Amino acid sequence: MILIRLALIGTDYGATLNAVPTKRCRTSAGLCSAAEMAINDQYEWELALMGADVTNGGDSAGGLVNARACVSVNNNAVTVVITWEGRTELINGSTEGCGTTGSQRRQVSVEAFVF
Repeated sequence: MILIRLALIGTDYGATLNAVPTKRCRTSAGLCSAAEMAINDQYEWELALMGADVTNGGDSAGGLVNARACVSVNNNAVTVVITWEGRTELINGSTEGCGTTGSQRRQVSVEAFVF
């Protein structure tokens, strides 16, 4: 469990799409180790953030605009923050250290405790 937890800590999810994992972990024939599953999950998450898996005429048609995601772990407390660009300005465009602060930034932060 420590390996997976450490592999997921990061502040740049969505900045660039990682390379396609060598093992995609999608079928029972392609059983994966915990480390391989973590790599595959990171890739799938970035696909969703960037909208790279939804296309229209070869262009991305889904996902969040200029999305960034950050995962931090403090003992068993896990915090996930996702920020993205909205259409209109806000008074407070803080990103809690995840992505670039700006008047159009939105964010959602989820905190969990893992036993």
